Amino acid sequence: MKIPDDLISDVVNFVNKQSIMKSYDFLKKRNICCWGLFLLIPFTALICCLISLIGVTYTNTRKRPDRDMHSYFSSEGFESILPDVCLQGGVVMPFLLLTLVLTVPRFCHREQRDLKVQRKLCEKFLKRCIENDVIIVFSGRENRRPKLRVVRYAFDKCRDFLENIIRSKGYTATEDSMTPKDYADTLIAHRVAEMSEIMSKNYDDLPDASHNRHNVRKGKMCLCQQIEIDLQIVRLRQMSFYTEAHGRKAMQGGHPYEV
Repeated sequence: MKIPDDLISDVVNFVNKQSIMKSYDFLKKRNICCWGLFLLIPFTALICCLISLIGVTYTNTRKRPDRDMHSYFSSEGFESILPDVCLQGGVVMPFLLLTLVLTVPRFCHREQRDLKVQRKLCEKFLKRCIENDVIIVFSGRENRRPKLRVVRYAFDKCRDFLENIIRSKGYTATEDSMTPKDYADTLIAHRVAEMSEIMSKNYDDLPDASHNRHNVRKGKMCLCQQIEIDLQIVRLRQMSFYTEAHGRKAMQGGHPYEV
């Protein structure tokens, strides 16, 4: 199935208008600048401390008031600056280093901004992508260059399987008016949005399949396998909730099967 040219064109134009694309070269260089700053600040502080110590040592060196005029060392200056040195070395510098460790990597890291673009893509183009059996992934992590990847996916097979298990096992949506097909479509759209974010970071982080139901690259779980597991977990939680509710009702003297 050929991917519509207008879909690709709309996606490319949309991505190019994002703020991250206007400053991507700067962001790439910013990583080096951030880590350079991260290393430069404590190194500069250390050099300043050494220079201060050398200056204090020099100024506290005095000549003896005798004929030989031998130099001697006085500790008076050190006694006056010792509290400041202890304060800077014991409190200020560790606090500064901790602040840098927490803020600089976050400032340099582009992953969250890449994911933000991916979420916007899903909000705007997810329905059109599913209709055309594709998943479009924005990623700037590989080779440090932004790119769009088009992943083909046959949604009909997973949709048919989900409709069958929703009908046969009685899985119900939160909205009573939703048909099994609509419920399957909603579940697929939600899961595709989550998968696209994982694929934006690293395709290999997708869950591996214990058996091959539908062919997926690198032996990963297909959509309906992932969604079926989620439905089973929800069913178990519902059963646990009703069991606890029945137990509380029975302890209060009511009928154990009345909620």
